[in-house]
Amino acid sequence: MKKLPASKITPENITLLAICPNQEDRQSLATILERNSWTIQGAPSLREATTLLDLGPNLIVCETDLPDGTWKDVFRKALDLADPPAFVVVSRLADERLWAEVLNLGGFDVLLKPFERSEVRRVMGMALRHMRHTPAYAM
Repeated sequence: MKKLPASKITPENITLLAICPNQEDRQSLATILERNSWTIQGAPSLREATTLLDLGPNLIVCETDLPDGTWKDVFRKALDLADPPAFVVVSRLADERLWAEVLNLGGFDVLLKPFERSEVRRVMGMALRHMRHTPAYAM
C-alpha cells in the first residue's frame, strides 16, 4: 500500500497507526474515529509498530511508554520514513513539560487519557489539516 502525498489526503483515505499497550485504548480510538471511515491499525509495542510503519500511516498516535520502548523511539523511526506522518503522543499524566518536548521535537500534540471523544476528533482533524497545508511535512 503506497501512502498518498499530504496534498491528496482526504478524510476517506486516512491510515491511523495507534500504538498503545492497552487493547482497550486502541479500541476506544477506533470507536471514536469509526464513522470517519479511516483505516485504523493497532500495535501494542514498539516492535509491532515498527513493522506497520512501512505501510505508511498518515497519522501516528503513540502512548508515552511502551513495553519495549517509548514514544521517542517510535518518533525517531517515523522520521526515517520518506513522508513522515503527523505524530500525537498519548498520556494519562500529560504536563507542560511533555507537551513542550513533543512540540519541540516536531510532534503535533498530546492527547490525555481517558480519551474524550470531541478532543480526539479535534486533535486528529487539526493534525491532518496541518499535514495538508505543510509542504513536505517535516518533524
